[in-house]
Amino acid sequence: MQFEISQGGTLINILVLSSFFAPAWAYGGPPKLLYDISKRLVERGHRVTVFTTNAFEADRVIQKRNDVLEGIDVRYLKNLSNWLAWNQKIFLPLELRNVLRNEMQDFDCAIFQGFRNYPNFLGYRQAKKTKVPYILLPYGQLQKAKGTKKLVKHVFDLSFGYDILNNASRLIAQNFHEKEESLRLGVPEKKVDVIPLGIDMREFRDLPEKGILRSKIGAEDGEVVLFLGRIHRYKGLDVLLQALSALRRKHNFRFVIVGRDDGYLSSLNKLISSLGMNGITSFLGPLYGRDRISAYVDADVFVLCSSIYEETPLAALEACAAGTPVIVTKQASIPWLQEYEAGLTVDCNVHAVKDALGLLLGNDDFRRKSGRNARKLIEDKFDWNKVIVLFEKTLQDIVS
Repeated sequence: MQFEISQGGTLINILVLSSFFAPAWAYGGPPKLLYDISKRLVERGHRVTVFTTNAFEADRVIQKRNDVLEGIDVRYLKNLSNWLAWNQKIFLPLELRNVLRNEMQDFDCAIFQGFRNYPNFLGYRQAKKTKVPYILLPYGQLQKAKGTKKLVKHVFDLSFGYDILNNASRLIAQNFHEKEESLRLGVPEKKVDVIPLGIDMREFRDLPEKGILRSKIGAEDGEVVLFLGRIHRYKGLDVLLQALSALRRKHNFRFVIVGRDDGYLSSLNKLISSLGMNGITSFLGPLYGRDRISAYVDADVFVLCSSIYEETPLAALEACAAGTPVIVTKQASIPWLQEYEAGLTVDCNVHAVKDALGLLLGNDDFRRKSGRNARKLIEDKFDWNKVIVLFEKTLQDIVS
């Protein structure tokens, strides 16, 4: 129920429905984004309850049933199969149906993460019954289905997906491309708010000293090219490796890959060997907290060559926040990147990536200027202190 709070405005009792949540950082950017949103809404005086699954890592689940994280009430529900959750991204919390049936009506509104998933299906059905308004945060999941799951996703869209979209009170797009995708799927323009992802600049205020990453890989000289993300075939690591291979005679660099294997590591190792890149390529596995920031700080350039649209990549934004220039493909573009001269956006092909790397490697002045601009871009457009105000306004609109 809503009631006035001392700061003015209205306290909102919010349900967050997600397939994963803190501390399931191995699932990438979405659990961190949801955690940051939830934490800041609590800081602004709202109540946030999260219904999520016990997904954690490949061979481990979250054992707690309930927890309170920085004022956020979190309910971890058991998945039918942790293997399905980790390997197929199929989350089946069997208790969720009854939990929503018993408690959905107690909330003023809900936030649904993603698009095509079982929790959202259950949340949509119960929200419709109880007339609880909900916001959809697709975060890169609106694109047409590809690959082996194409048929399954198409059936989901026809059976439930369009209803989930059409019944949402608001859809939050992270950039204008995602807005275009939502309009293509039939969401009315008046229901779409463009709100960029947020970055906690407190994490990047006092940066780690340079050299921590270099000491791990034994690189005292030369430049460092960094990829940080899931090791997946859609991330364009094959394109990046071929581009780097074409430059290695002209530039002295090390290529560092940070992230967990998402089924592509074996193929990637074969490519590295065939290109003769073993001696200058390092795998560090996933890094979290200050360790990941140390990787950004030591990198001379961050590169992400996504071959499918994943909208705004959180790792690239964090690299910018650390003052590291970025190269991204159009499928993973950053709003205002070109305007701020903070990096380069290129086509997803070897020639375009090679040319972009050639502009940054060996050009200290250009890199330093781009790095300063990158940090200013984040401060101006992506600071959570600014982003959460926009998010809160959308919530206030749908419950008023």
